[in-house]
Amino acid sequence: AQVPKGLGSRRVAFPVQQQQQQQRQRQSTQHLQLNPQQRRSRSTVVQAIATGAATAAAATASQGWLKSLLPFGRKQAEPLIPTISRAELESLLQAPEDSTAACSRVPLVVMFSATWCGPCKVMMQRMQNIAQQLGPGSVKVVKIDTDESEGGAELASELSIYKLPTMMFCGPNHGKAAVQVQGLVKQAVLLDLVQQRSQFMGNDLARCMKW
Repeated sequence: AQVPKGLGSRRVAFPVQQQQQQQRQRQSTQHLQLNPQQRRSRSTVVQAIATGAATAAAATASQGWLKSLLPFGRKQAEPLIPTISRAELESLLQAPEDSTAACSRVPLVVMFSATWCGPCKVMMQRMQNIAQQLGPGSVKVVKIDTDESEGGAELASELSIYKLPTMMFCGPNHGKAAVQVQGLVKQAVLLDLVQQRSQFMGNDLARCMKW
């Protein structure tokens, strides 16, 4: 029997089409098999990112909580030269002789300054060096800020202090004049005033002697 024309070509083409269809099925099967793994991988990555973000947020919150406790858990160091008000200065000058704050026990240095004053910072550092050199209980240095101290500007005006820095050296002689120093002064001179000459000074700022 004769094969109809064109039938042989269709018989040859059919296995090729069948192979292509089987190949597409295998690819589809592989794709379906990979999808769950991809979804699991994507889910794992998302969970890792979320966990990392949560951990970072918790660490930040913990650091902020610890910082908030620092002022309560750590005692702030008292400055060598505290800024005081006019009322506090008057209390120091009028302290009884048996008080530890009295000028009769410890020389008192009152520094009139301002935050904008450059030479004041230089003199402040020199007085800090002296206080550290002499040690605790050897000299008491306080600061009146003419801008920030309560009553500081009025007190400076009453004492005719128009130049900064101005320093008042007070000694144990109640009612006698204190010694006034203005401008930049060498540290050696300041040290001599505290160690050697303070015993001849008084605590009267209004009748101070200019050095």
